[in-house]
Amino acid sequence: MKTLPCPLCRAAVTPVGAPGTGMEQCPDCGVKLRIEVFPAAEKVETPAAPQARSGPGEAACFYHESRRAVVPCDRCGRFLCALCDLPVGGLHLCPACLGSRTQDAALAPLESRRLRPDLIAGYILLLGVLSCGVLFPLTGLAALGVLRRFRNHPPSLVDSSAGRIRLAYVLAVVEVVFGTAFWIAFLAAPQFFSP
Repeated sequence: MKTLPCPLCRAAVTPVGAPGTGMEQCPDCGVKLRIEVFPAAEKVETPAAPQARSGPGEAACFYHESRRAVVPCDRCGRFLCALCDLPVGGLHLCPACLGSRTQDAALAPLESRRLRPDLIAGYILLLGVLSCGVLFPLTGLAALGVLRRFRNHPPSLVDSSAGRIRLAYVLAVVEVVFGTAFWIAFLAAPQFFSP
């Protein structure tokens, strides 16, 4: 079992029993401590790949002293290894700078939401289906308008919506064609549609 530092005097404390089962006592200051160890603490750290280790004369990562730095943080200048490098909007940021949420002119605000024109068009097309086809020309044109209006809009943050946008275009055209044909048939021969 690994030794852990005492929070008061920084002396090494070795847990005796199973973690979290009782109180331990610091050998130097005598303070009683409850030590809970995560299962990951029991694992032996595997050495990093040889090319990731920093050698003499090479810059080391700010967060991992044994790993070679590959890029500096564009905000604070700390050296970062490949694990700590967080590329955001063309910039390389460290976890602290990304977590601080302080924005400046160099870093645009991070997006957590984005408009989904494929879903909006899909719901409009569904409205035409729910109207039993009566609103097909209107909902088809509305869906085409939404898709055209947001055609240069950035894609979804979580999944690819390109296939759904193509499908919405096809369904919108089908709704316009069939809905228009239905309306023309109804206006030309209303006796076929009456009971």
